[in-house]
Amino acid sequence: MTIFEQLFERTRRALARTHIEETAHGPRIVDSADGWVVRGQIEWDDEEEGRVPRLVVDGKDYSWDELGRMLMSFEGFLLKLEVYDRSEER
Repeated sequence: MTIFEQLFERTRRALARTHIEETAHGPRIVDSADGWVVRGQIEWDDEEEGRVPRLVVDGKDYSWDELGRMLMSFEGFLLKLEVYDRSEER
């Protein structure tokens, strides 16, 4: 498989994943084959002047406050926050 084919396949898999869905009660984390996993990118948030980042998940921006509200349905659960380079696929 060529590098281009590998990149194409990796991109296709990433676009096929949905981590957050919009509901009548607001956004919620989707239960998938991986469990309740949210994958996204950390970006600068002008509104917060660099105090906290903005998160881009499924092509949509979320604030830490919005993510926190989504996590409230998991009160009592454990959390693993993993940060890695975009060149790695996980």
